[in-house]
Amino acid sequence: MGAANPGEVRAAADFRLSGNRESLESDRRIEPTPHTLESLAIRLTDNNGTSVVYTSDTGFSEELATFARGADVLIMECSFWRQKPTPKHLELDDAMRLAQLAEPRRLILTHLYPEWDGVDLESKAKELWAGKTIAAYDGLRVQI
Repeated sequence: MGAANPGEVRAAADFRLSGNRESLESDRRIEPTPHTLESLAIRLTDNNGTSVVYTSDTGFSEELATFARGADVLIMECSFWRQKPTPKHLELDDAMRLAQLAEPRRLILTHLYPEWDGVDLESKAKELWAGKTIAAYDGLRVQI
């Protein structure tokens, strides 16, 4: 895949669906995130209304929460546990505020920096948001 032209978005994803192949067709929307000009969130919604939202690097944004509202799965970065050194990433408090506003059925936190080592992310998240939070790891598979 070559370099994208300015304003052009290219994405690749590997989706494995079981069941009805017709649900493969989807609505795709994108939203900029407060990180860099190239940073985006994408929302995929299939013909049955099932939706997945993925956000690349991002700072806190109410617009992002609105974009992700009601998703079946929200995949979001959470680089820092606390005391983030930059507003262009999320720490746990930010991520849980976004989850409270977006109200996804499930939240998967990813892009976890080494400071998370030894911290029970799911328990810490539960202290701030009652919803289902999953700490991402290599090879994670989620049934939607």
